[in-house]
Amino acid sequence: MKPSELYDATLSMVCELTGLAPDAVLTSKTEECTDARCTLVGCLAHYLTDTQMATLMGLTRQGVCYLRHSFEYSRRYRWSVGANAKEISKELASMSQADA
Repeated sequence: MKPSELYDATLSMVCELTGLAPDAVLTSKTEECTDARCTLVGCLAHYLTDTQMATLMGLTRQGVCYLRHSFEYSRRYRWSVGANAKEISKELASMSQADA
């Protein structure tokens, strides 16, 4: 699977689980959108580099790195981030098995 396909699939899963629009997830500064963006970066970090994520998301590499580092804290202390990340991880694992 290409990085852009993986990104699109993960973004659509995040949007489906959170009920947010893709442009809001990537640009809005509300708490819900920030949590969704953190979830997106945290899930993609297992498959893509910070530079690849930054290019696909339209963010700086430093911004992606910050989100990736804050993901562990958010996943532990914010229920929505942890629950959504777990669901997305299951979906991505089943997609990668199907590609193999």
